[in-house]
Amino acid sequence: PQICHDKSASLPQICHDKSASLPQICHDKSASLPQICHDKSASLPQICHDKSASLHIFLNDFLDRGKTPAGNVPDLVFEQLPFDHPISINFTSGTTGSPKGVVHSAVTFLSLLRDFIFHLNLKSGDVAYSHCAVGWSVWDYPFPTLALGIKQFLFDGDPVYKKKDFDLWTILSKYKITYAFVSTCYFDGLELTNAWNDHPNVNFDHLKVFTMGASPVKKRNYDFIYKNLKRKDIFIGATEMFGDFTGFDFNTLSYMGECQVPALGVDLQCFDKEGKPVVGQRGEVVVTTPCPSFPVYLWGDEDNNRLYETYLSKYEGVWCQNDEGWINPKTGGIVVIGRSDDIMTQYGELMSAADIYFASKLCFPEIP
Repeated sequence: PQICHDKSASLPQICHDKSASLPQICHDKSASLPQICHDKSASLPQICHDKSASLHIFLNDFLDRGKTPAGNVPDLVFEQLPFDHPISINFTSGTTGSPKGVVHSAVTFLSLLRDFIFHLNLKSGDVAYSHCAVGWSVWDYPFPTLALGIKQFLFDGDPVYKKKDFDLWTILSKYKITYAFVSTCYFDGLELTNAWNDHPNVNFDHLKVFTMGASPVKKRNYDFIYKNLKRKDIFIGATEMFGDFTGFDFNTLSYMGECQVPALGVDLQCFDKEGKPVVGQRGEVVVTTPCPSFPVYLWGDEDNNRLYETYLSKYEGVWCQNDEGWINPKTGGIVVIGRSDDIMTQYGELMSAADIYFASKLCFPEIP
């Protein structure tokens, strides 16, 4: 089949040419985009570039395509869909195999609103900062807050970037950011580039919560952020959950390296190898009962086989996130050590890559 352009049509059409050995895109000479042409001597289609073609599309051009032939904008049509209808795909980082396309449904918004209303205490008029790339769940994680009247401040660039009177700290101050999430690796970058808050006139009174995560947070990350902001909040979430496993409780103390409390409605525990809950010793981070933020399926996963193998096979009927953790028996805080598939055994003791990093930083703090 080939894609032919009919001047009377608003979009290209797919036509079938019996003489064609491969799909073709037949381009209308009046169109402005490159074309894919079929050269009979070539084994594959080729991209032919028209020098007069333009690769730009502007917002007004895009909006005009949605108008009726009469030039009017049609009314939005809303369709009533079930609560478990898929709404988004976010991709995992691939630390437990090839990246997975995690499909979430509308019910996930319940968990997201829980996080921002109850755990983060955000309200209409607040401003949420994000530097995250599209496709990562932290990018679209705060978007449901638009329903609460919370503004989105999207920073397109390297958050570690610093020049005179322009860096992360001045942005937080100038635009009165209320909530900000910055991944742990960027904290490392801020410190390595000496991007300290050395501005005498910045003000962070409006900043309610400054969070860090996406990988285990090191002691030096806490020290760095506390010296610059006098804040030290941490949580753990996951692409698979499209939200948080843990939350904040502003009525209790926050301890360095610990997530304060499980998120509301999340039965978060640590299991030993026998599948028994443990406190005060290392274990597998699990969620023992279903919650709204679980994915509906993995994209392209027929019969949910991969979903089951990855997350539900280690402990029957229990969600296993493949992270190792530890619950502090004195504070009740949760410490996430690292990926459980990174665990090594040395002289009967369990160690992860995080332990090696921790020991290295402790012995050689000058090494980045």
